[in-house]
Amino acid sequence: MVVPNYDEDEIIEDYEEVSPDDSQAGARKVASAQGGPVKKPSREVKPSDKVRPPTSANPRPSTQMNPSLKPRKEAAAAAPAADSGEAPEPGSPEELAAAHASKGKITAGQAKLIWIICIAVCVLGLGAVAVHYFIFRDPNAGQPLPNSAKANRPNLLPSNNRPEKSQHEKNADAFVSAVTGRVAYMNRSKAWDFFLIGQFQFGRAVEKARDLKRKDAPVTEQETAWADAIKAWYEARYRINVFILVNRDDSLRDFLTADMNDRASILALTDRDYADIKIQNYHAALLKLGRYTDDIKKFQTDVIKNNIMVGNMFTSDQWKPHWAAERKKWEDSNPDREDAEPWIDPSDLEYCKGPDFLEGEKTGIQKAEEEAK
Repeated sequence: MVVPNYDEDEIIEDYEEVSPDDSQAGARKVASAQGGPVKKPSREVKPSDKVRPPTSANPRPSTQMNPSLKPRKEAAAAAPAADSGEAPEPGSPEELAAAHASKGKITAGQAKLIWIICIAVCVLGLGAVAVHYFIFRDPNAGQPLPNSAKANRPNLLPSNNRPEKSQHEKNADAFVSAVTGRVAYMNRSKAWDFFLIGQFQFGRAVEKARDLKRKDAPVTEQETAWADAIKAWYEARYRINVFILVNRDDSLRDFLTADMNDRASILALTDRDYADIKIQNYHAALLKLGRYTDDIKKFQTDVIKNNIMVGNMFTSDQWKPHWAAERKKWEDSNPDREDAEPWIDPSDLEYCKGPDFLEGEKTGIQKAEEEAK
């Protein structure tokens, strides 16, 4: 496609070429291929009085370079003519005016579609809120704590409404911190290692008896295994007493201990009790045992009372001699016995009062676990 070549000072209009035979009927329009001005032809021509249709859906505005388009004022003035019901001629000023007049308007179909979209967005939004509230919402979120919890844990009160702690309460807090620190310090003590060995042996004995029951082994094998489990149970209980006695000074025998999980029980102690290192150490021993003795304590209720075979063996004179020695050690070491002083096997006492394990030194429980593999 070739763009017409013309100088800036040439006449820039559309022309109709006049045929020599018929100056009217043979007129042929000469126009630029780009829809713009053309060079004046050399033959006889006359200016065109027809308006060219726009070359795109968005015709360019009327300028000096495009005089074929009517000014907007003329188009606006011609717009009412379209209301007469006659279809405007394509490319006419009336059509252009109608096109400009329709810009920015919304049809009835478009308005209906917009309303449908708005309603759908509102419905989906409400549905999402309902799903979150009834399905994903935490039912306990935002619920106030019961009054009993606030009474037992005064620290739950807002800081701006919390009353100032008394000196006794501050001493109680320091006592709890000291006891907690001593609990961790006991991990490398020989007395704690002595207890862990008994707990480990008891757990292995119970697991062996249960395994024989699952395999439906002969009754004699199962009874022997359960008798060994009861024997290990008494031995573990004896070692609990030993750990308590080693960490309890004789002066604390009649001392009323506090429950470290009960704030009111802790506050019942005196300020002098809080500062006593022996009392701190004794409470640390009780607190540490409480976290490791659940299986030993539940053996009587969960196994001896609920397992018919074990229950019959426990009361039978035939099997009692099997664990008689371990039972006597447990009874004699009772820290609360009143008929005599609690007794501990001298060799066990010597081991428990020995120096703590050094960092990297292999403990007794570690050796026992390696031997069991």
